[in-house]
Amino acid sequence: MCQHDARYVSFDEHAANHAHAPRQRHSATFLLLIVLFGLGAHASTHALPVAAPLLEKLGLTPISYAAIALAPSVGQALTPALWGCAYSKSPRVTTIAAPFTLFTALALLAASLGFKKLYGSSPTERALLLTGLAVFSASRAGIGVVQHSALARGLRRSLTNGLILLVGTTHIIGAVISYVTPRIINKCGLFGMQLCLMGLGVIGVASAVALSSRLRASSSRVSHASPAKRRPSLFTVACKLCHKDLPSDKPYALICDQCERERVEQWRVRRILFLLGLWRACMVGALHAFNGVLNDLLVEHAFTIKGAGSFLAVINTISLVALPILALASSAAGVRPLLLVASALALCGACALLFSQHYGGEGVTWQGSDDDVLWWTPRVATLALGIAGVMAPVLPLALVPANSPSVGVAYGILDTMFYVGQFGSTLGTGAARQWGGFELALKLLALELLMSVVLAVVLLILAREEAPADTETDLPGDLAGDLAGGFPG
Repeated sequence: MCQHDARYVSFDEHAANHAHAPRQRHSATFLLLIVLFGLGAHASTHALPVAAPLLEKLGLTPISYAAIALAPSVGQALTPALWGCAYSKSPRVTTIAAPFTLFTALALLAASLGFKKLYGSSPTERALLLTGLAVFSASRAGIGVVQHSALARGLRRSLTNGLILLVGTTHIIGAVISYVTPRIINKCGLFGMQLCLMGLGVIGVASAVALSSRLRASSSRVSHASPAKRRPSLFTVACKLCHKDLPSDKPYALICDQCERERVEQWRVRRILFLLGLWRACMVGALHAFNGVLNDLLVEHAFTIKGAGSFLAVINTISLVALPILALASSAAGVRPLLLVASALALCGACALLFSQHYGGEGVTWQGSDDDVLWWTPRVATLALGIAGVMAPVLPLALVPANSPSVGVAYGILDTMFYVGQFGSTLGTGAARQWGGFELALKLLALELLMSVVLAVVLLILAREEAPADTETDLPGDLAGDLAGGFPG
């Protein structure tokens, strides 16, 4: 009898595993589509700096190159909120529109290069270039908003793991593009490289079509509360917001209890989104801005250009190891405490670099220094900034579904605040370097990171950790169970 029962238990476990396998494949396919969705955008962004020397040889001035490099960032600062509103109203259409707009921009830029190759510089070539840059600027912001919103709607309780996977694959894509771009340009020229980017854009459009078929149309929820029992009253007045009739002892309009609760919740959502956006601007924006001058800081302290690049590449690779640790930590302790951990880690790194700068002075060697303090401190500090920089983009995005009913609009607002903060940090870092050298720039970085620590403490108190149980998802079943313990196999 025991053997008979054991056979039945074994059969039941086998059946359960087979039932769970399709859901794991479904979640893996969903995540793959999300990654491929942004392939063309990420590849185009990482290919531009690598192609800079060839662009200068073709006669592009530094000012023109700066304008081209800045163009995507301008659109990313102005249009994310618009993409977020569009996604909230029509997720399927927006999911296809973002990569299709990006492909259109890449085609216009390819046409500009083709005209320049055939006919030289002309008004048509310049018009195609400017139009392509403008369209690329607008579409690039939509890719990020749609990626994050689709993840939030599809992975209700495992959003952190999905975002970690997205950040990791984005870093890998950037490394691969940085490696292959010079080789493609040397063999096929700049026009051939642009055609390759168009091919990646086609993959993004195809992924968007497949992804949109898995999304549900956005539905506005209308609350139908049961009418309250009326009590004897002198007057019947209308609610100021929903215009529902209310019994009242006073002859002026009131706000019903339901509308009052909704208004309080609305202000809570706005406050949390503002704090999350401000934390992201202070933390991620400051780190991104400082990364642009970190190579120069190392070169100033006796690193060679090649040595500084190799050192930062090693730091970035080691920092990626923090992503699986972040997944485990978020499952055990939640996301909100990690905001404070990331901010404190980055602040310690900035203070350590500031100490190294002040301790040794301007231009003192950090490469091969006989002083152990000056050898270890900047290296450990740079690693701390690298790990915090990998953690920081994930954390505020993971808290959005728990604190906002409309993830598309929320992600659009966060992206807008982030890019505005990054602009301000970049300009502030440049001004600080001009007026006070790297020491003043490091003081500015430490001040911004100190603000992020304060904001992290406030968010630890006010923000919600988990989304409400009735959060709408785009995928059948609960795929959170497939990812809660790690990434799908």
